[in-house]
Amino acid sequence: MMELEQSLRVQAVPSKTNWNVILAFAAVAVTTQLLWVTFTPITTQSAQVLGVSENAVGWLSEVFPLVYVILAIPFGLLTDRWFRQSVAIGTVLTVVGGILRIDEHFTTILIGQLITSVGQPLILNAINKVALLYATPKRQTVAISMSSASLFLGILLAMLSAPLLLAQFDLRTVIIVQAVFGVAAGAWFFIALYSPGGGRRALGTMGNMGTLGNMGNIDSGEARSGRVSLREVWSNRHVRQLSYLLFVGFGLFIALTTWLQALLAPKHISDVAVGIALALMTAAGMAGAAVVPDFAMRKQKGRIFIVASLIASLAVCLYVLIGVPFWIMTGLLMIAGFLLLSDLPIVLTTAELLSKPNEAGTVTALLMLFGNLGGIVLALFVQILMFSSIAAVGVLVLAAILAIPLATRFPAYRSKSDAS
Repeated sequence: MMELEQSLRVQAVPSKTNWNVILAFAAVAVTTQLLWVTFTPITTQSAQVLGVSENAVGWLSEVFPLVYVILAIPFGLLTDRWFRQSVAIGTVLTVVGGILRIDEHFTTILIGQLITSVGQPLILNAINKVALLYATPKRQTVAISMSSASLFLGILLAMLSAPLLLAQFDLRTVIIVQAVFGVAAGAWFFIALYSPGGGRRALGTMGNMGTLGNMGNIDSGEARSGRVSLREVWSNRHVRQLSYLLFVGFGLFIALTTWLQALLAPKHISDVAVGIALALMTAAGMAGAAVVPDFAMRKQKGRIFIVASLIASLAVCLYVLIGVPFWIMTGLLMIAGFLLLSDLPIVLTTAELLSKPNEAGTVTALLMLFGNLGGIVLALFVQILMFSSIAAVGVLVLAAILAIPLATRFPAYRSKSDAS
């Protein structure tokens, strides 16, 4: 294993972990998700304020996965060639999109959402790259976990804060508070990124730097010899395997959070109860994404956690059909969320171990693309089959069952904290 890892990992190594850049980046990642989910928990009220239909308000969130699917790969390639420029542009687009929405007119808000959705892949594709460039080998799993958990924190903040602010104030206040958060996060990240130690001067070296291009210049667009071939990246069977696993894992989470309320409606469970359960599921998932991956990678237990997440998802699906006391359902949702959302940083860390440094952005883009596709495809299937709860839930059960054999072959690699 060590020989294979050494042959794959010829890279620039930070002399120390730059937590300021990593935390600031995580704050921008929070912003992307906060802006994405803004209107999801307040769809009906937003439609009334903006004078449009609920379906129209739905598009304010739906544009994000659609734009991501289109731009993920080309923006991943850009991230690998011009890291700092790409992530800086993504931050600017995120902040500008959030500010534009203050106009509180539907068309302007939609434009703001579109601008932010274009910036989102430039941020999300950089998760592995930030860990690679700004964290020491022993801290890269933690850095990836923090960035991944920040995505779920953004969703949780939106789900909790938007209804509360709207109830106490108005929609404009919701939008202004989120815009201020975005401006603060963006300013912090720019200061951290372009301050002394925020760029390539924080990097040491390891190995033959000429093999994969000049990694010291990777953030300045000078890594011409390190151009990435999408075909070469996809030819890596581990990348394909991890992509399929994220397709199912993300798909299950998104489908459950999107349609759980409708699936449980025949069992006379209130919307408030379902909303609380989903918030607890997301909170548990955020905790899982933050604490599980480092342990899983150090102990080579990633395979066990991914298989367990699929089994937990199966249990949730079956209990949705059977019907149980809702407190049991809530507990199952929290367990499934804890495990499912820890899958993302486990997969991203494993991908970072198995790919070349100059491929980090492209590999992350592929993985996140498949995760988003899984959410779209599985949620769409559930929506089409909603006339029958058995059929709708059966799609999710089938997806989880088919993924288990693939999960049992998950590559068992240690994080570099043990390998070094």
